[in-house]
Amino acid sequence: MEPSFIHYIKQIIKTISIVLVWMIINIKYGIMDNHAFFDESIKTNNYIFYGWLIVSFTVVIIFLIRIWNEPFEPEG
Repeated sequence: MEPSFIHYIKQIIKTISIVLVWMIINIKYGIMDNHAFFDESIKTNNYIFYGWLIVSFTVVIIFLIRIWNEPFEPEG
């Protein structure tokens, strides 16, 4: 296989892995631990969860942009 194809596949696998891990973490702490929902009023756990969600989403997007802007250097 060509090195450019392998590089492209690695980028896709990294992207899917990062997004899935990020989603699993947020589903676990947001939905399963009930931090994403407001019961009667907004609580500290909600602020912490949504703060984490915004910061981590920003970090994931920056990381994905770096992965996809990475120049390809053919081997050999």
